[in-house]
Amino acid sequence: MVNRKAIAAPLVVAGMAVTALASICIAADAHFSRLIAKNEAVLLSYDDKVAAFDAEMAVLSQQWGVPGYHWKGPDGAYGTIISGAEVPQQCGQRICRRFIHIVHHKDDGGANPTFQGRVCRVAGGLWSAE
Repeated sequence: MVNRKAIAAPLVVAGMAVTALASICIAADAHFSRLIAKNEAVLLSYDDKVAAFDAEMAVLSQQWGVPGYHWKGPDGAYGTIISGAEVPQQCGQRICRRFIHIVHHKDDGGANPTFQGRVCRVAGGLWSAE
């Protein structure tokens, strides 16, 4: 006689492990929803996205403009960020700035995806592209 509970138990544990691993991956990538040049960095490895995000945060932590901040990721991607100085908007209620992030990676075909636009500080001190 086959004990069905004994056979099913390892399958349930394996299913939970896969689900937990998928949740960790999704949660890790969700961190990059705050990456301003997220569309331009879509083909980057996780570690290169971390480098790109850290570079953006380093530039945005400066009150004054940054004429060219260069970063390099551990998996070969690299980029340049150019940012204007903080400028008060709407009677000083928001702070905005011009922001350019050029991303280079091995799969871009020489196109060098570039985010260019204005970013503004929103509730909670986070920066958001407009």
